[in-house]
Amino acid sequence: MKLRSFAAAVFAGAALSAATVTDETPRHSPQPGVYRIMFTGNSITMHGFNEGTIRDLGWDRQCGMAASKLENDHVHLFAARVAETRPGERIEICYNSSNACKTAEGRAEADRKTAALLPDLVILQAGEGAGSLSADEFEKWRAGYRTMLESCLALKPTPRVIAVGVWSPTGSGQAEYAPGSGEAKVEEAQREVCTELGVPFVSIARYAQNPACSGTGSSGGVKWHPNDAGMKGYADALFDAYRKTPGKPAIFTFDNPEALKGWSHTPELATELRPGFVRLLGRGGDAKIYRAITLPAGEYRVSGCGRGSNLTVALSRGWETPFFLLQLSNGNLEKWRSDSRPLKLEKEEKLMLSVFSSSADSKTNIAELKSVILTPESASTDEAGLPTPEVLGSRRPSPAVVRGFTLQNRDGLEEARNEWNANVVRKWIPAPDLTADAVFKQRMTEIGEYLAEARKHRLKVILAVDAAAFSGNSKADVSHNAFWSDPGLADRAAALWKRIAAALTPYRDVIYAYDLCNEPLDWDQMPFPPKEWRPTAIAATRAIRSVDPDTWIMYEPGPGGLHDGFQGLKPLPDEKVIYSVHYYSPHDFTHQGIHNITGTDLKEVQAKTNVRCGWDREKIRKHLQSVRDFEQKYRVPILVGEFSVVRWAPKEDAERYLADLVELFEEFGWSWCYHGLRDYHGWSLLHTETYGDLTPAKEETRRSRIIRAGLRKNLE
Repeated sequence: MKLRSFAAAVFAGAALSAATVTDETPRHSPQPGVYRIMFTGNSITMHGFNEGTIRDLGWDRQCGMAASKLENDHVHLFAARVAETRPGERIEICYNSSNACKTAEGRAEADRKTAALLPDLVILQAGEGAGSLSADEFEKWRAGYRTMLESCLALKPTPRVIAVGVWSPTGSGQAEYAPGSGEAKVEEAQREVCTELGVPFVSIARYAQNPACSGTGSSGGVKWHPNDAGMKGYADALFDAYRKTPGKPAIFTFDNPEALKGWSHTPELATELRPGFVRLLGRGGDAKIYRAITLPAGEYRVSGCGRGSNLTVALSRGWETPFFLLQLSNGNLEKWRSDSRPLKLEKEEKLMLSVFSSSADSKTNIAELKSVILTPESASTDEAGLPTPEVLGSRRPSPAVVRGFTLQNRDGLEEARNEWNANVVRKWIPAPDLTADAVFKQRMTEIGEYLAEARKHRLKVILAVDAAAFSGNSKADVSHNAFWSDPGLADRAAALWKRIAAALTPYRDVIYAYDLCNEPLDWDQMPFPPKEWRPTAIAATRAIRSVDPDTWIMYEPGPGGLHDGFQGLKPLPDEKVIYSVHYYSPHDFTHQGIHNITGTDLKEVQAKTNVRCGWDREKIRKHLQSVRDFEQKYRVPILVGEFSVVRWAPKEDAERYLADLVELFEEFGWSWCYHGLRDYHGWSLLHTETYGDLTPAKEETRRSRIIRAGLRKNLE
């Protein structure tokens, strides 16, 4: 049954009275002392009754279906809690039907009604049943869902909007819907759309899959719905999201003739408003549109949607160099690219918001922009399922701290243990064509032999793969957006890691951690990690947990071998995750003279040699502060998966650099792996410091003694 037209309930303190708002209700103006909440949903939100529902369903009341009474459905529980936070204000509840929004005509009618009421807050509940649609119909549903959200965000004044996931009582007791299920597919689409638009998304899967939260009623149709316990969980999840949205997002869309009002542009840029977007034609490095904005102190999610080349959103303090960049380039004008990045301000600031469409020569750069949205961070982050710092702090791998090498050849395992006192090694599973059955079987045989040898020498092993392992194509370019934006990426990563974890079951006592992806990198999103990496890692983690609940996961935020991804990072929704950083900064020192930079985060070869370091221990400490802050905030284990300096770097600088790093890692209590043992000769501790000399040193180098002294701590 569809919701009746805009029935409205009013909270005044704890009192509740009912009123009716008809289709002919004139457009409201914002009223002081009134806070209006619009609930757009289906029978979970409100269901009426008549002789037919009493006879066929045993349903004889008007409220969210399966609630024992109106006051116990999630709408009224949520509204009552909101009322407690807004003393002196009257809370009005209005209803709209998400079922009516399945067609263009229905959406238009729903939009008209929403616009007439000017809600302060919109709760959108939709998507039940969409997971069973055909591919074409699902894309139509997804487009309609996006349109519903965009219509709410286009209202002036703009209301807060919170989107809620689907209700599907599977009885599994799990906090998330099973990967690959229709429900998971729907929520993934909802999350993606919400992220693009800067709308907070709330999953209620943990309540839907709890058997205690449904099953009340005399018919199957009623029993499917959330009972009083389920309604309470529903309201709790919504209120948690509401509580964490202190302000409204700053939304800039370019879909109407007035879209550029308030924006200026430099002489190097020309603008053309097109249906739904603005075209930016730039010549020169300062080609941009810009405007002043004021943001209160807090954490934000800056998101945007665009396409073309050299399209960058920037924030600066006046005309200073931008301190924040968001890349929206995708290299073509065919597909839109959406992206988002965190922003943290310690105090209220007046900032310059700019969008560049720049070119380095006299040619015209063409880029197109749909939107830029700045949303309070708590309004755009789904915290459901994240373990607390208290829980994370109580979990540690065994041993809690390890020290060792990256080591690819199993012939070096005995040396690593007996000559160096390492207790861990980090090994890559060769990636090319790993998805092919014959290749996978051969690789697992080889890895099994490696793990058996490691067990013999009492070594733990970290197993890592490169991103190419997720492609099935050994020649895939995994460092650009075409790879990371592939919608099948997360599913392939999950399937591969599940298969690896299952195949290596006999060796779980040896495996220290599964390193989900070595140095995830997308040059099109630099200096940030690929935004697709976190959801891909979560999918892979859940897949591993379906066959291996105990082995630790290792997560490198990236990008590449950098650690910028720790800025604003939140833990993965798993209690057994080691967070990993690689450290080679400054690169012109550590990588000097290395000419093969394929797959690295280096833009150009560091051809110059005899480059001094210029960094002391305190500068390194400051540079690693974002990792340290994350570790201390969430109380998680940190492992430095790689660090090194080429052997021909200036001798005293290289020795001091390695000593500073080891001492800092020990001070922080971090695990570490030197890169690498019996690897590329440039990283070798056993060769001389002479560039081009491939003969081993006759006497032990001081670099070797520094690492050996650090590894000796494994004996303490």
